[in-house]
Amino acid sequence: MTLRSLTFATAVGILYYTGNLFYQSVEQTQTSKDISHRQLRAYLVIIEPQLKVDPQFFFRNINKRVEMSYIVKNSGQTPAYDVRDSVNIKIWPREAKPQTMPESVKDFNYPVYGPNTQNTRKIHSGDSNILTQRYFIPNTNTFDTVNYGIYFWGRIEYSDIFNKTHFTNFCYEFIFDEPIDEFRTYETCNDADRD
Repeated sequence: MTLRSLTFATAVGILYYTGNLFYQSVEQTQTSKDISHRQLRAYLVIIEPQLKVDPQFFFRNINKRVEMSYIVKNSGQTPAYDVRDSVNIKIWPREAKPQTMPESVKDFNYPVYGPNTQNTRKIHSGDSNILTQRYFIPNTNTFDTVNYGIYFWGRIEYSDIFNKTHFTNFCYEFIFDEPIDEFRTYETCNDADRD
């Protein structure tokens, strides 16, 4: 091997080694940046969905719409901006409960959610979806064994300080014929992006 070819081979080896170090450095920097963004970004979550009426006194609300409150909280370390949502509440047979989340959100912006900030919101089922006795008093004269519940579900979209868009999907049910008088999450529609 001549001196010239040995010098060329050494230069190629050094270039390869330097390029590999540079690539690893860029990759580690990007990984560190991604981890930092995930640790610092906003995370909007739904907590404490509650009916306005005590479930033990449903009979006082016959022929009235369902009213409830819930809290949207930013459990992240930085603000959430451009917060938009699509939220629904409806009385439905249990087997017809919503399994898919809205694909789009309403074009309505809420105030900025700072870190560890929460806002209580209220929603109602509308005058066309009201409480009636058949939902929580079984009809013993028929073979109607349909179980009904109040379903609260939706999607929230928002932006973080890194100008990335995120989402939170949620679904809760309150079943009339069960002893647990509170909303519970169900199925797999409770999810959010974690990037």
